[in-house]
Amino acid sequence: MSTPSARGAAAVLVALACLGGAAACGGPEPAEQDPCTQFTDLAGAVDDLRQLDPSTASADELTSAAGEVQVQLDQLQAVSEQRYDAAVSLLRSTVSAVEQSLAVSAGVSPEQVAQQVDEAMAAVAQAWAPLGRSLETACGTGTQ
Repeated sequence: MSTPSARGAAAVLVALACLGGAAACGGPEPAEQDPCTQFTDLAGAVDDLRQLDPSTASADELTSAAGEVQVQLDQLQAVSEQRYDAAVSLLRSTVSAVEQSLAVSAGVSPEQVAQQVDEAMAAVAQAWAPLGRSLETACGTGTQ
């Protein structure tokens, strides 16, 4: 039978082991904790979304690409220690606008949907620019 102090000591040892090697305890790998690694993944996802032509891409393609941007934003936000929260929130809301534009409701013509998606995609480009520049500067990549 273990005593409360023995259980407490064991819990502390497990916690210390997890701090020393987060991957062993189900936490992110060290590279995944690097905002610059996450920036590269986010930049790729944003580029994939921006390269889709709303007039020719399917709603599924656009929704999937927008969803991937959201996933990458979550991962960047998790490791960036709130440094980019405002810019991440702005980009997140513009990507959400793309997703919402694709949720066609009754009485909306395809032309209206296309216009809404085009406007939302333009907003994504505008929201991405300052975040991309900030991360490029911080990570020393020099590309956007």
